[in-house]
Order: sequence, then structure tokens, then C-alpha cells
Amino acid sequence: MGEKDQVEHEGIIKKISVNSVKVGFIKQPSCNGCYVKDICNLEQRSNEVIEIVCSDIRQFSVGDKVKIKIRQSIGLKAVLIAYFFPFLLIIVSLFIMTPLLKQEIKAAIISLLMLVPYYLIIYIYRNKIKKEINFTLEKI
Repeated sequence: MGEKDQVEHEGIIKKISVNSVKVGFIKQPSCNGCYVKDICNLEQRSNEVIEIVCSDIRQFSVGDKVKIKIRQSIGLKAVLIAYFFPFLLIIVSLFIMTPLLKQEIKAAIISLLMLVPYYLIIYIYRNKIKKEINFTLEKI
């Protein structure tokens, strides 16, 4: 897998657990020239800490600088699950409910309520999704 196939960000290890590492993002100067900086919002996430499952945590210690890597295809899958599918669900249900109910407000409320089962399903399958959408760490 080449460098072009991955998205990388620097981070600092905040906490080490039994089989996972919590890493905080570091804002990079290269973000200013990045063409996806408006979508990425790393500036707002610079205080965010993510938990990364790691098989060999002995190589890391709290305070270490690391590269957080994810394959672009996996990143796309995460974006689809988090943003595209909920948006599509709202739009489709709105187009179906508006003619059926003939009241836009009720159709809009029902369309928004359609997100409850969607996110409930996401919550139920969170461990499976977490296994598929995995980050890798590389010590700097």
C-alpha cells in the first residue's frame, strides 16, 4: 500500500490501556495548504482524542509522537456511514412522506425521526464497524 493510499496526521499518545491507545491530534502547518482542510476540520479536532486498538502497545508510551494512518478507502467508508447515508435517508423519506402526509412539517419531523433507528443500528453494530474502520499507528 503506497503513501497515496493513506491519510496521515500527527498525534500525541495521551493514555495507554490494555489493548488500545488514546491519541490526541496535533495541528500541522501543512493543513493551511491542504485542499480538503475545510472538510477535515483538524483545527477543531486538535483537542479531540481518539481510541485506537493496538496489538503491540509495548512500543508506545504516554507523550510519544505518532503518525495516525488510515487508508483512504476506509476513510471514505466512514464518511459514507457518518454523513452520506443519514443525509440520503432524510431526503428519501422526505420525498416519500411529503406526498403521503400532505403536510411538510409532519413529513420533515418523520424524516428526522428516521435517523433514530439508523443511529441505533450503528450503535448496535459499533464494535463490528470499529473493527473495519481501523487506524494504524507509527512512532515518529
